[in-house]
Amino acid sequence: NGLNKEQQEAVTTTEGYVRVIAGAGSGKTRALTTRFAYLVDELDISPNRILSVTFTNKAANEMKSRISGMVGDVATPYIMTFHGFCNRFLHSEIEAIDISSNFKIMDTDDQTDILKVVYNELGLTNKDFPYKRALTEIIGAGCKNGQRTLLSNYEELLEKYSSYELNQLMQLAPTKELKMIYGYLREQKRDACLDYEDLLNFALYILKTRKDIRDIWEGVFDYIQVDEFQDVSLREVELVGILSNKCGNLFVVGDPDQTIYSFRGSDVNCIVQFEAIMNKVQGKENTVKTVMLNQNYRSTPEILDVSNALIKHNQNRVDKELMTYSPSGAKVSHYHARNIYQEATWVANRILTLKRPYSDIAILYRSNTSSRAIEEKLIENSIPYEVLSGISFYSRKEVKDVLALLSIVAFGDNLSFMRMVKTLSLGIGPKKIEILKELTGGKTTLYQALRVNADTKSFKSTKAKWLVDLIEELKVYSETETISMLMGRVYTALNLEEMYKNSEIERWENLQELKRSA
Repeated sequence: NGLNKEQQEAVTTTEGYVRVIAGAGSGKTRALTTRFAYLVDELDISPNRILSVTFTNKAANEMKSRISGMVGDVATPYIMTFHGFCNRFLHSEIEAIDISSNFKIMDTDDQTDILKVVYNELGLTNKDFPYKRALTEIIGAGCKNGQRTLLSNYEELLEKYSSYELNQLMQLAPTKELKMIYGYLREQKRDACLDYEDLLNFALYILKTRKDIRDIWEGVFDYIQVDEFQDVSLREVELVGILSNKCGNLFVVGDPDQTIYSFRGSDVNCIVQFEAIMNKVQGKENTVKTVMLNQNYRSTPEILDVSNALIKHNQNRVDKELMTYSPSGAKVSHYHARNIYQEATWVANRILTLKRPYSDIAILYRSNTSSRAIEEKLIENSIPYEVLSGISFYSRKEVKDVLALLSIVAFGDNLSFMRMVKTLSLGIGPKKIEILKELTGGKTTLYQALRVNADTKSFKSTKAKWLVDLIEELKVYSETETISMLMGRVYTALNLEEMYKNSEIERWENLQELKRSA
């Protein structure tokens, strides 16, 4: 069936605890999906008895599509994400802890709406403690995502306390952080709504505190498979450890050299020390068989040589060296620039000297702010480009807002003026704009008309005078100051640091980058 020897070993080793260390491009998803088909076709296992878990809906859908291509039109209800499984589990079992099975799953906007209610009662505002920060540091790390620095038993509180009792706890709590948590839990209890962290936490809580339910679910699956195992957290290992406790068949695939999600709780030790961690989770000795997939089907030998040499420096890994039978290709070039401008110049020159269709060329960068210097060099060299999975640096809201204000200072153009009026909430609505249009007589700009009429009755109730004073002041500064200094004055006048630094840090970083570019 076209599998290499190691892939075949991964597919046919069906019993017990199996760890597959699969390098980049080594066909790991193919091995996992073929193994599912092997269990169904060769061992006559019902697809209902196989749980295959991965991290994203996209990956789960691709797995489902590949498997249905192998086993035909057969229902495969348990190919899903971790959170998808927990959601299904909770709809079946959550009433055991006195929460309605019709619970709603909140997104970030819903969570923010809850916080707004709580903040209002506590006399707090977003400026006192940004909602985004509260959700990550207080509700998340403080109470829910495994660190539990402020509260360790929130699942028990939501099970055993009414919304009235949680409200009492909020009133009596000694700190504003605890008041936030109790208020948030009160709203959750009242409206039967769970957030993303709750799905995994409550699934585990029920399995650990309800022996009758745990006994049932330990017997639901004969085989469990987990893809991208380098990205799992200890809580996710706990979940598959419980579900596989009875059948004893757990198959995990991953590559410790590709872990990038430690910031959101993943722990590479789960795959590196799989046997020890599984033994601890299950409280018994398990023997783990390891299969190594190290034949790469994606890259040339030149690329693998560089990758292997680089990856060897990783400290917490399972030793492996990727190899390939692919034909030789171009050498990997490396250029260490002194700064981002030299780097961008080098990239643009390389593109011009390659003499290849532009659609054959991709530029990868690590953070959104890095695109600015590169985009400028591409524009300078008339190289057309498209920014994928992101927004072009100069198309970002915060960048366009600042440039619009500077554009009014330089040109007074109507397009920039209209953007500022909408962005700054100056009280100048459609009716006032119509008045301004009449005042221009078709001969001056909207800004010029506003400057002359800012003190009139029509604009007395607006912030027109404030805007005119700011722009006229900036015009004076612009005659002697550099553009970057002018930008600094704009940031201060519009309170942009205060607006973005705590809640939308990437926007503030983009503005810092804009200032550097000036």
